[in-house]
Amino acid sequence: MKKYPELTFGDHTYVLRPGQMTARQRMKVRHTTGMALPDAMQHLTVDPDIDIVAVLYYAAAVQAGEDPNWDTIVDSVTQEHPITVGLVEGDDPET
Repeated sequence: MKKYPELTFGDHTYVLRPGQMTARQRMKVRHTTGMALPDAMQHLTVDPDIDIVAVLYYAAAVQAGEDPNWDTIVDSVTQEHPITVGLVEGDDPET
């Protein structure tokens, strides 16, 4: 079983499975946030700042089929209202 980041902000929770994202979804994340998903995932492992977590949250929402507003996410996330990150186990059908 692999472990995946589970990201929660407010009443929204997403699980990000990078291996299951389409090229178009990855392109949207990079174009909108200015960061490639592999780079954001790498930063996650080394004490990420709030902006990196926001990128991953955005990516997870895109993967869930939503059309999240990047500016709303960035403007809403603060140290007092952070995106929380946990890990969940799951199967990756592409492995």
